[in-house]
Amino acid sequence: MSFISYMSNLYLDKITLYETSYPLQNEQLYEAKQYLKFIDDIVDEGYTYLRNQLEKRFFGYTRLLDVVHKNNSVPFPILKAGNLSPCVYGSEQYELNEYLDNLAKSALDTRPNLNHPFLDEMVLYSEYIKNLNAPDTAFIFLLRDTLIPYLSFIKDNRCQNTKAYPLLIGRRFLKLITNKNDLDDDIRVVIIDALEHGASTYDELKEFVRPGFLSFLNKYPLIKEILSKQLHDIEAKKIIIVESGIFATFPMLMAALDERIEIRLYTAIPFLYHIYKDFCFTCAYEKNRSFETVVCQEMLFELCDVKKGRFFVHETESPLIKKAALEELSYLYKQMIVCNEMH
Repeated sequence: MSFISYMSNLYLDKITLYETSYPLQNEQLYEAKQYLKFIDDIVDEGYTYLRNQLEKRFFGYTRLLDVVHKNNSVPFPILKAGNLSPCVYGSEQYELNEYLDNLAKSALDTRPNLNHPFLDEMVLYSEYIKNLNAPDTAFIFLLRDTLIPYLSFIKDNRCQNTKAYPLLIGRRFLKLITNKNDLDDDIRVVIIDALEHGASTYDELKEFVRPGFLSFLNKYPLIKEILSKQLHDIEAKKIIIVESGIFATFPMLMAALDERIEIRLYTAIPFLYHIYKDFCFTCAYEKNRSFETVVCQEMLFELCDVKKGRFFVHETESPLIKKAALEELSYLYKQMIVCNEMH
C-alpha cells in the first residue's frame, strides 16, 4: 500500500470516529489536533499532495478542521524560523567536525541576547540524551535537527569520555549521493507497509522493515557503503542514534545494518507514537516543527559534499542568520552551566 492510500484510510477512520463521538474527550481532541498539525506541517515544508488527496477523496482536511472548531478549539499554530533573510549558502566548503568545533567556540564567545521560546525545551531534550550516557555506549546525532543536543553533549564534562558522532544523514544526503529526489519516501513506505501488515510494537516493526531497508540499500550501494563504514568504525557495545523523530526513518534504516543500534527521538507522529513511545522524550508531536525551525538547526549550514566518508558543509551568507544562530547556541551553553550546577 502506498503512503497516500494508507494515510487516506487512516484519516478517514479517525475523522469518522471524531465526528460520531461529539463532543470529544480532551484526549481525543488533542489527538485530532495533532493529526491536523501533521498535515499543516508538511504543507509548510512544501508537500501539499497529502492534503490535496484527502480533500479530493472525502474533504478530509476540511472535515478534520471542522472537528476541531466544533469542539471549541483551534489548530496548533504553524511556526517558522523567524523573519530572517532568505537562506543563501556560500561556496566555501568546511569539513563538518572542524566546522562544528569552530562553531562551538564562536558560540561560547557570544552573548545570549535572546530568549528563544523553544530553547529551554531543547535544553531539556539535551539533558535527557546526556542522562542516557552509559559505559561502552557511543552516540550518533543526525544533523541538522540535533545540532543543539550534539553541541551540548560534547561540551558537557559529564560526557567527555563518551564518543559522539555528528552525521549529516537525511534527505539532502540521499539526493547528493544518488541525484534522485524524494528517496526518503521510498524508505518511509517500508514503515507504512509494516503498519499495514499489523506491526504494533517496536520489535515487530524492526523485524518487518529490515528486509525492505536492506533491499533499498542494495539498490544504492554507495549509500550502503557510507553508512556501513560509519557504523563499522564505531567501537562500542551499544550505539544510540539521536534524531528529532516523526517517522524515525533514518535511524531505523541504519538499525537494519547494525544490531547495536538503539534510537532516541524527540517525538513521533501520532500513529507511530505507540510503537516508539519508549524511545521518545515527549508525546507532544505538535512541538516538533518548533524543534526543526530553531535557526541554528534549520538555516545555518547545509551538506554540500561527502568525500571518503567525511561530510562537508556550506555556511549561510546571511549575517542575520549567523547572529541568531550563535545567540541560540550561546543561550544553550548558558543554560547548560545552570544544569551542571544543579547536578
